[in-house]
Amino acid sequence: MFQNLIKSYSFIFLIIAAGLLASWHSQSAFACFEISDTVLGVCIALIFTLQGIALSKKEFTQSYKPSKLPLFSLFWNFIGIPLLVLLIIFPFVNQTLKLGFFFLSILPSTIALAVSYTDMSGGRVGTALFSTCVSNLFGALYVPFMFMLFWGQNMVAQAGLFSVLETVLVLIIVPVLLGYFLRQKFDAAGQYLLRFKNQLVETLITVIIYDSFLDSFSNSQNAHINLYDSVTTIGLSLFLFSLVSFLVWFTSRFLKVDRASRIAVFYTASQKSLCSGIPLIALTLGAAGKSEMLGFLLLPLIFYYLFQTIFGSILTYRFKGLLEIN
Repeated sequence: MFQNLIKSYSFIFLIIAAGLLASWHSQSAFACFEISDTVLGVCIALIFTLQGIALSKKEFTQSYKPSKLPLFSLFWNFIGIPLLVLLIIFPFVNQTLKLGFFFLSILPSTIALAVSYTDMSGGRVGTALFSTCVSNLFGALYVPFMFMLFWGQNMVAQAGLFSVLETVLVLIIVPVLLGYFLRQKFDAAGQYLLRFKNQLVETLITVIIYDSFLDSFSNSQNAHINLYDSVTTIGLSLFLFSLVSFLVWFTSRFLKVDRASRIAVFYTASQKSLCSGIPLIALTLGAAGKSEMLGFLLLPLIFYYLFQTIFGSILTYRFKGLLEIN
């Protein structure tokens, strides 16, 4: 039982360990644990190269019909959830946490988790795969654009629009395309790498999280993030996840599709990506010269991811049971 728990939620435990380690190191003399920007850039590029390798041409090009399914997911990923955050979350948090929830709301859907949970629930896997891939490709440009549009007046001015776009192009778009074309040319090698993809991505993400929290804990200007803010973030993240899950499942009935398709869009529309989200936020803030804020701005995303991981796995049994009854 305990071993299964560790295995199922190992990534969550890694994230917690990285945060605790960063907190301890920020108060110690272990300067050697600091990670250079070059190493972080390589980690981000590798993450998106692996995402590109994971794109299967056959599955990707044959799973978009009916088109209303991916469009439904994209609406909730990039319009529906941001509107909920604006109307329901913003009135109850300070300026720093507003930015954190803003980033959470505009991030793309998670690929591995949404597809896995769809498969475990007996849902339509092809729809989940296509929707999440499109969400992540679109999100690579959508996230920095929305940040510059609503928050960039004072921040992005330091780096400029072209600096942000150049960073996204070099560390996200190019690696995804490179990984995709490598998969098409060397399919056997790509299949072999995919056996270790999840472990590699989780390790690279842990490195980025550690460095993000180390910078934040070491920066005195973030000392105003207190216990109250942390508890508020946990409560609002849980409330947001619950509300989004209910609304997505409720509105999916108007698509008038079979239950397997509804399950697929439920997971792809309601979940947010940690693996794509953290690099996107890191790149956007780094280009804006505000990387020291990253650690605390990740809290809403980390807690939301925690809830979607736990409750998503519980729902797989519920959905599968309903399919078996039908």
